[in-house]
Amino acid sequence: MTRFDDYAARSEKADGATGAKTAYADTIKFIPFNDANALNQVRTGQAHIVPQFMSMDQLSVYEADPSLEPVVSEGAGFSLLQLNNKSGLMADLKMRQAVLNSVDPVAIATQQLGGTEYFADDSSLFPKGSPWYSDAGADIYKNRSVDAGKALLQEAGYDGTPVRVLYRPDSDGYGPLLKQQLEGIGFVVDLQAMDAATFGSARTDPSKWDIFLAGGTAYSDPLTVVFLNDDFPGWWTTDEKKSLMADVTAGKNIEARLPAWNEMQQLIWDELPFVKLGHEPRLSVIGASIGGFEPTQGTVRGFYNVWIGN
Repeated sequence: MTRFDDYAARSEKADGATGAKTAYADTIKFIPFNDANALNQVRTGQAHIVPQFMSMDQLSVYEADPSLEPVVSEGAGFSLLQLNNKSGLMADLKMRQAVLNSVDPVAIATQQLGGTEYFADDSSLFPKGSPWYSDAGADIYKNRSVDAGKALLQEAGYDGTPVRVLYRPDSDGYGPLLKQQLEGIGFVVDLQAMDAATFGSARTDPSKWDIFLAGGTAYSDPLTVVFLNDDFPGWWTTDEKKSLMADVTAGKNIEARLPAWNEMQQLIWDELPFVKLGHEPRLSVIGASIGGFEPTQGTVRGFYNVWIGN
């Protein structure tokens, strides 16, 4: 991407994705990379920024390297267990409730992140600091227990049919740990590791899965949350959900829309179309010569207001 010659930044103070966006760089190049070579490229100056894809468990290593500067963006994402509401085992609410009661988000975060220093064990779909933050349904999220999960399986008449769990080892590596947690309350689990292409195809077929592992980001608005769409795999399409989403859409501003969103988040925990785990950080690593880089949340990739200097 090359700067347009007549480009002019806005005059307001920069504020996240709004305000002044100064294009200091003449050209920005996006270079495919893998974990094995990305940091060496930054160390040698062949690349300058590795955005939000680095492992948190190596943070202390990056901090000790004078050629690197790690940048932590707190509350930038979360892990998600998407449940099949359309057919199969998870079409039964008691089964979905049993899944919730089997899950230990802190244990998953410890494995994924190498610790919980930057992890928030929080039920809200939006992180603290967001105008959409809500504690509606928090009691359901917090009051989980293995015993409750076992009782729910019995109430549901679970017969040992394997729960088919799809996951991508390179992005959702906690699949084996989740399998252990589900088995801990009595589920039989068929854990299926897939590459991204196979995963993307399989999840569109409701006959092929019961749970798939995914993730969310720090969304700016409920209307941008892709897995709330009726046709997103999982197919949560209840009448109450549709009515509340219409109310969330109808308001003229956040204040007018927020009451409907609070009801919507309560409904999420009541009906459990998916299980959202706590808020996780995302880690970027930049070269020591880079200035102006700010940690960003969600899908924003802000390379404006960034310069190369000493």
